[in-house]
Amino acid sequence: MAKENLEIYEGSDPRRLLEIVTGDETWIQFKPPIRKQDGRVWLKKAEVPPAVCVSDFRAPKVLYCIFFDGLGTVAQIPVPKGQTLTGQFYADVVLPEVEKHYLKRRPKTGTRGFKILHDNASPHKSLAVRQKIKDMVLHEVPHPLTPLI
Repeated sequence: MAKENLEIYEGSDPRRLLEIVTGDETWIQFKPPIRKQDGRVWLKKAEVPPAVCVSDFRAPKVLYCIFFDGLGTVAQIPVPKGQTLTGQFYADVVLPEVEKHYLKRRPKTGTRGFKILHDNASPHKSLAVRQKIKDMVLHEVPHPLTPLI
C-alpha cells in the first residue's frame, strides 16, 4: 500500500506532497517539576510557565488530535476530559478545526484538492467521518497496513 501511494506522486511536482494533511491522536502527560530548580525557566512579563511533559502513568494526561502538513502544524485539538473519541466527535469537532485552518490560509478554495491521511481506527472510518470528508472535498489517502511485529 505504501508503494502504491508513492507511485501516485512519482514523476509529478514534489510540491504535490504538500497537499497531504495527516493526523493522529496521542496522550500528552503533565507533571509539575519535582524540585524547584528543575522547573526554572526564563519568562517574559505575564508569561505562563510551561508544563513539564514526563512519562509517568499516574500523571494527569490529555488526549490530543494533532494534524500537520508539509508546511507545519495544521490543528491541535484537545479532547475534553471524560469525552470518548468517537466518529461523531471526530466529524463534529476535529475535522472542522482542520477545515478552519485551510479556509483561513486559502479562503477561496479551502480544503479542495487536499488529501487526508489518518490511520484505520474505527472513529476515522465511521459514516459521519466519511460524510464530513466528502463535504470538505477532501480525498482520503489509503493508510498502509502495519506489519505484524
